[in-house]
Amino acid sequence: EPNECVDPGAQIGGYKSEAELLIEEKKNTENPSGAIRMADVASIPQIKITQQEAQATGDQLMRALAISNVSCVSAEKCWGGSFDSNASGVRGLPTAAYGVTNPFRCVWRLRYTRTFNGFSTTYDSTQCQPYIDPEDDKEVLPSADYENIQVYIDDTGIVGFRWASPQDIGNVVVEDAAVLPFDEIMKVFSGTFLVANQWTEPSAPLIFNITSIRFGYTRVRDADVYDEGLLVPAWDFYGELVYDPEGDAPEYRFMYDESMFTINAIDGSIIDRQQGY
Repeated sequence: EPNECVDPGAQIGGYKSEAELLIEEKKNTENPSGAIRMADVASIPQIKITQQEAQATGDQLMRALAISNVSCVSAEKCWGGSFDSNASGVRGLPTAAYGVTNPFRCVWRLRYTRTFNGFSTTYDSTQCQPYIDPEDDKEVLPSADYENIQVYIDDTGIVGFRWASPQDIGNVVVEDAAVLPFDEIMKVFSGTFLVANQWTEPSAPLIFNITSIRFGYTRVRDADVYDEGLLVPAWDFYGELVYDPEGDAPEYRFMYDESMFTINAIDGSIIDRQQGY
């Protein structure tokens, strides 16, 4: 039931990097929950632990938990607040929303993904949509993150851990799979990006800024299979869009870690990350 839902970050807190905080400033949205903002950073004590020390602690944790075939794909200094699971009897909401002290702190946020033969799975925050039973059009299984592990570390040690959508790794299906040249990938992008995203006839001008293109594995599944899939090499396009940039109230959408477009590097097919295939 929706009212029984517990935010996965309830025991960790909501943390944002400098880049994410700058995005929030640019969006200039209301902040009724009292989440961290850039103006708060100056008053938060800095941590002394270095990135190298934090990553060594994270790597040691992976070994201690016997989690194999993973590597740290990002290490960012973040700021945020802890959550109190007992605040007003509500879980997964920042305590600041209930007038309870919610101290902010600085941490290193380490992100780990699966790595094989020197190539890592691309970290992506897109959630796969729920699996819908084609027989009766009803949701039968919940949405799922793309697998990743996040470890939060400050001067006291590990203060947060989350493993989203853990996977059991099976067999290699294709050895030494050939991938398309990058110029072929860009032809697919140029020819289908707007059409695939249904942005061919917007009601107002749109500006797209692609800020990064990342190569790595991504999980794909068959349309009617929810809990099994393949890791395939793919290209992901990340960036931002501005809707009605010359209007009175331009709308910003920033895809910091949410791919705007994904192309299978083997055959050039388009992968819908929300659908998972």
